[in-house]
Amino acid sequence: MARNSAEAKSQFLANMSHEIRTPLAAIIGYGETLLEPDLSPQEKRSSAETVVRSGRHLLELVNDILDHSKIDANKLAVDVVSVDLPELLDEIRAFFAPRAREKGLEFSIVCEYPLPERILTDPTRLRQIIINLCGNALKFTEKGSISLSIRCDRAQETLVARVVDTGIGMKPEQLVRLFDPFAQGSAAISRQYGGTGWG
Repeated sequence: MARNSAEAKSQFLANMSHEIRTPLAAIIGYGETLLEPDLSPQEKRSSAETVVRSGRHLLELVNDILDHSKIDANKLAVDVVSVDLPELLDEIRAFFAPRAREKGLEFSIVCEYPLPERILTDPTRLRQIIINLCGNALKFTEKGSISLSIRCDRAQETLVARVVDTGIGMKPEQLVRLFDPFAQGSAAISRQYGGTGWG
């Protein structure tokens, strides 16, 4: 068990170091481009947008590493508060709709009413989970659409979020490893799409 854990951590660190190098190289490369005196305003804007996008991606990776450390130390705090559900869904839409458009994909949030106006949850963790699921859908979908459907199971007092996409899907043997730490569908998928298996 300890050996499996050590191997999983080693694989995670190898994947993560690769993941960190990619946005870092983009930040340095496009940052250096911004120092060139003869850049057109459009080239400056495009380079600056790449730097910002890569910086945000790098920040997400660092946050993942920090969360992983907290989980390992049993110090990941869950802060349950009252959350405005429509507002949270608007944030998710604002975050993903432009990214989906960049890939030529349609992104929609389908609400199965009735839904509560407010829910009790940890908004940071809920946002992380939904962003992770939608992010994977975005990564593995080349054409078509991504849909996040939200419904409320009133009997269980539970909010149910479901992400459906037109991406590559998973084989039955990949589904078996779905909740293994840092596991991905295959080495070929990891090479093609990137990622750490952290989700």
